[in-house]
Amino acid sequence: MSGSEVFDLCREAAVSDELWKLASVRLRGDSVDRLADVSLSIGHGVTAIVGFSGAGKTSLLNVLAGMDTPDAGTVDGPLLQAGDARLPVYWSPQDGGLWPHLSVREHLEVVQPEDFANSADKLLADFDLAERANALPGQMSRGELSRLGVARCLAARPAVMLMDEPLAHTDPARRPAWWQAIRNAVRATECSLVFSTHEPEAAVAESTSIVCLENGTVVFKGATRDLYHQPPTLELGQFLGAVNWFDEEATAIWLNPAAELSGPVGLRPERLEIIPDEGGQFTVSSFSFFGSFAETTLNFTCDSTTHERTILTRQCEELCPLQRVRLNLK
Repeated sequence: MSGSEVFDLCREAAVSDELWKLASVRLRGDSVDRLADVSLSIGHGVTAIVGFSGAGKTSLLNVLAGMDTPDAGTVDGPLLQAGDARLPVYWSPQDGGLWPHLSVREHLEVVQPEDFANSADKLLADFDLAERANALPGQMSRGELSRLGVARCLAARPAVMLMDEPLAHTDPARRPAWWQAIRNAVRATECSLVFSTHEPEAAVAESTSIVCLENGTVVFKGATRDLYHQPPTLELGQFLGAVNWFDEEATAIWLNPAAELSGPVGLRPERLEIIPDEGGQFTVSSFSFFGSFAETTLNFTCDSTTHERTILTRQCEELCPLQRVRLNLK
């Protein structure tokens, strides 16, 4: 996908709705540009920045935070309401940026506004750090350091929080509770959050807007729900996880004509269901269950031509080879 081919599903926003406005931003790297001709508006609310490793997520956040100065282009922002007395921006980098001589509790107390001097205890509890309150960063695990970096950002109560890979290296089973703490803080303080992530689930669950980066360029910007439910291409759809992609021919072959769909179309696993049916059109070749989704390979023969396709669904009921089934669109 070329850098000039940017899918923009955002409606025109009033200037007051914009936090940052970037125009033709370039950030040089050692051999290739870290950011290349990035023009982008980021509004209030929660924005996720996604992309594969090396796509430019950290570089973009560094520019927004003022940690990196572009070699070309302009950056306007953060554009905040007049009279907002809060700290404009707090930057939580990927490595935490923690202070080696301060304890966990001191990290929170030193940044919290005077009006919220008693908020440290709640944050320690929310991020399961109460028992580590007197520990120094050098005495902590990577997961604990990651949680402390996020907690410190929340303790500062800024107008805008920038987080690079928040909650990286933490236990997946406990991560939803920590994301809930972030979500609660955003709502309670009416602040904005811009975060990068490698996790499609986090982007879908936590953000309302999304920016997709590839090789230092913006290839999509718009509403997270739009990209999830109506991806313009397979490649863009995969930024937010598993997707079944049907071009026009595949739509005609595999999807029920009664669904009145015309390809190309991207359908998430929860939109499709494979139903055992002795009179079904398709035959199961293989079935694998991966926890969050199932992968089933189906085939059928039409006019002496055998068609085969792998379908991703959310179902956990095991299907057997040679079993007859039909494909249902939810």
